[in-house]
Amino acid sequence: QISAGHVDLPSKITLKGFDLEPAPIIRDILEAMRHQGVQIEQRSTADTQSIKTLSVHACVHVSDELTRAAKWARQQIEADSSKRVAIVVPSLDKVLALAEKTMRAVLDPEGMCLAHSSNPLWHISLGQPLAQHPMIADILHILSLDPKRVNQPDLHRLLRSPWLCGWSDERRKRFRFILYLTDRQPYWLDWSSIIKKAEHYGCTQWAKYLKAWHKIRLKSPKLSGATSWSEQYQKELSAIGFGFGRPLDRIEHQALRSWHRVLEGLGEINASEETSMNSMSRGKISQQLRVMAQEVIFREQDLGAPISVLGVREALGSQFDAAWLTQMDQETWPAPPRRDPFIPIPLQSGIPTSTAQGCLELAKEQLKSLLAIAPSLEASYALGEEEIKPSPTPLLVSLVSIKHHAQPEMAHAMEPHPAGLQGVMSDTQAPHLDQKHTRGGVR
Repeated sequence: QISAGHVDLPSKITLKGFDLEPAPIIRDILEAMRHQGVQIEQRSTADTQSIKTLSVHACVHVSDELTRAAKWARQQIEADSSKRVAIVVPSLDKVLALAEKTMRAVLDPEGMCLAHSSNPLWHISLGQPLAQHPMIADILHILSLDPKRVNQPDLHRLLRSPWLCGWSDERRKRFRFILYLTDRQPYWLDWSSIIKKAEHYGCTQWAKYLKAWHKIRLKSPKLSGATSWSEQYQKELSAIGFGFGRPLDRIEHQALRSWHRVLEGLGEINASEETSMNSMSRGKISQQLRVMAQEVIFREQDLGAPISVLGVREALGSQFDAAWLTQMDQETWPAPPRRDPFIPIPLQSGIPTSTAQGCLELAKEQLKSLLAIAPSLEASYALGEEEIKPSPTPLLVSLVSIKHHAQPEMAHAMEPHPAGLQGVMSDTQAPHLDQKHTRGGVR
């Protein structure tokens, strides 16, 4: 379309952030634009490096490294709230859960302790599968329930779901009902007896919506098309009162929209594969739905959080006021070559990550660009538990002067506060006890 002149193009385009070689499709687009007379100017942030000395911290473990980076970022924001701070984690996909936990513990300790969480100060660029989001996981759990009987763990999870109608009013009653079920009832239960017992324990709204769901669930067809299954699932979720519990926050609204797009995708599969999708069982379509939700990577929208946790590729070409570079050890820089076993080796020779020399050159270019993303930089690496301790990557020596900082002790994400000793209170207002010895205690 561009080469044929069917697209309106500007007279000049400035490329910023393209410090590395662009993908082939991007190269083809830029070349087609040049043939149409577009002037393309490229500005590399790697040429703006201003630091001469880099402080490198030797941390005990990866968790210690992330904790120190998070505390440093918090100090930067406390000193100047207008700053934009970055924490660069090369293997963010491998330590995503740890990074989430560490950021919340350091930057939102109240939310870590299950208190009401305010708008987060941080945003992590990499997301997790949609199926792992707590609300979507509850949806998939509800859709997989057997209409004849249910075991105790699945029933407890249903009672603990805060997205079911009546949660705010019946939360404590539902917890008491769980204690009763655990103490007095068998492992497997039928839905009719559960509904009666729930009404007896005051979980009237939960029992009402569960009864409505059970009627619709029993009428579920054995075989149907993907579009019909999508409609059936929507009816079941509405009948059980899902989404009418506690108010949804901003992130949950976005997750719910992503879930609706997954259901729409189920209907699109039905339209493209009519012969194979018109007679699917509930188990097969549920498995397909779970796979689709697992393939969707969900991350809430960034509303301008002052602290960004990024991978290397997201950080390249960006500009921040301060940045902390993690995992600056010789094992990470350069990365080992990666080859596809199903592609002949001669055909992979042009891919930088398939050869040791290509990985080395790529690492040099990436490090040079990372050192230019902020005027204030800190770096770190984890010593780990191996006998042979890692050291900072020698690639940094050719770019900056390194100043080592050893960290012999682990940094705590949430500073421990020693509990005060329990004192003996003298109560002079209580009635006098004539007996010298008393009986009783706790079990």
